[in-house]
Amino acid sequence: MKPSFCPRIEALLWYGIESMEIVESMRHAGDPIAELKDDRTPVTDIDLCVEQFLRRSLNADWPNDGIIGEEFGGHILDTDSRFRWLIDPIDGTEALARGVPLFGVQIALADGLEVVGGGVFFPGLGVCIIAEKGLGAWCLRLDQRVWSRACVSDVADFSSTKACFTSAEHWFTSAARGELFTSLAMQCRSFRGWGDAFGYFLVATGRADLMIDASLKLWDIAPWVVILREAGGEVLCVGGPLEGVVIGVNRGLFTNGAFIRDLRLDPWNFGHSGTSCYAHGENAPK
Repeated sequence: MKPSFCPRIEALLWYGIESMEIVESMRHAGDPIAELKDDRTPVTDIDLCVEQFLRRSLNADWPNDGIIGEEFGGHILDTDSRFRWLIDPIDGTEALARGVPLFGVQIALADGLEVVGGGVFFPGLGVCIIAEKGLGAWCLRLDQRVWSRACVSDVADFSSTKACFTSAEHWFTSAARGELFTSLAMQCRSFRGWGDAFGYFLVATGRADLMIDASLKLWDIAPWVVILREAGGEVLCVGGPLEGVVIGVNRGLFTNGAFIRDLRLDPWNFGHSGTSCYAHGENAPK
């Protein structure tokens, strides 16, 4: 049964489904070619077209809302608007460019500095996951129009944990990160490189128990904050020498996992000064 979302989250669902159709039509027209941006991350014409579509739609429907996006900029603190939209037109551009369907269109809605809704749409898989604060997290199979509740797993022992990670190269930029990555690999039952949006999707739907990232921007993580919390999990920031590391985890490991307790962790939020999750990684409030 379809949940009763508020008007903005209903609109978010429509924007996401339309974005999926744009992505698939462009993919079928030819393989996208990725170019490197100044920060050495890839971008394709599909990324640009999707963000342009989302910005046009948001400006038409919610002209007083702020917009922050990966490809055309903006900052969460640059607007006085109560509502702010955060867009990652393609999370997993490397996968998209190589024909791997494990990429997603990410859209989040913030009320002030709190993420209250988010959706991630997987064109190559024909599925999306969407959440609104207080209403739970929900998956939709587009081919069947079937809604199902998304719930994290109840695994609470690291020796039984299936963990995912993104971009192993980011884990060896410091000794502390390298030690954490190696320790996780040794303690978990399974440690796989199912990264980007798809890794968090696996955690939110109980198919994996933990997702860990070492290099994130605001738009990378924003929708997962509300999706994972509404699915029963948590998004955590690591402080100290591991500053900037973000972990998506199920409730069992968050509550009972000794490995989690050994780290300096806080629930993720915009005002957490010990992360790199601000747009462009700068101007974070002190």
